[in-house]
Amino acid sequence: MRERPRRRLHIDATLRANERVTLERDRAHYLTRVLRLDRGAAVTLFNGDGLDYDGVIVDIARNQAVIEIETTQAARSGLDPAVVIALPILKGERMDFALQKATELGASRFLLTTCSRGDVALSADRLDNRLRHWLGVVRSACEQCGRATVPTIEPPRPLRERLADSGPLAVCLDASGEPPQVALTRSQWRGELRLFSGPEGGFAADELEALSGAAQLVRHGALTLRAETAPLVGLTLVGALRELS
Repeated sequence: MRERPRRRLHIDATLRANERVTLERDRAHYLTRVLRLDRGAAVTLFNGDGLDYDGVIVDIARNQAVIEIETTQAARSGLDPAVVIALPILKGERMDFALQKATELGASRFLLTTCSRGDVALSADRLDNRLRHWLGVVRSACEQCGRATVPTIEPPRPLRERLADSGPLAVCLDASGEPPQVALTRSQWRGELRLFSGPEGGFAADELEALSGAAQLVRHGALTLRAETAPLVGLTLVGALRELS
């Protein structure tokens, strides 16, 4: 009979082999009530340091679960070198989808970006709540896909500021760009790549002009992509080219 895969769980705590860690409330509830795991069940904890901590549940009490960590091992991370996504805030579930799938595809961090055609405006309180929610989305994606490093999400800054500090390798998907195998050559895989993705209304003409001066425009095909799809296509192209390099 095939062995069931270990359940993975992210926690904000220092982890070490041969030690016990107590999960409180939400995390304990998720393990014992949602996943219905009992004493003796194998679990893997991670905290974003790049390691997986394999252990077993040794005790369950009200609102608590105790995990005994047995071994540690290096785990999967994002793309190497890192790919950073500069992403406008999208409406509702579209943002969750983009963050979740980009995490699964290996994005190392997300830089929220404001554009002239972006029409999602949030107050400071709502933005703080959304940032916490989006971080939860990213952590859940890491639990599912086997990543042990958790992408960070930086608060919004204007597009031109993101371009100014983007470093030597920045790209943006655009129908007028070069084919990816031409625009992204093997010699460029030496440092962080920043991928700029547009809002639901698309980049304005002056923004495209700024992008063409600071980033390489990369052709993705003839069809128009949704705002939540474009960063995923970009990550897929970059990942595939790196595998072939």
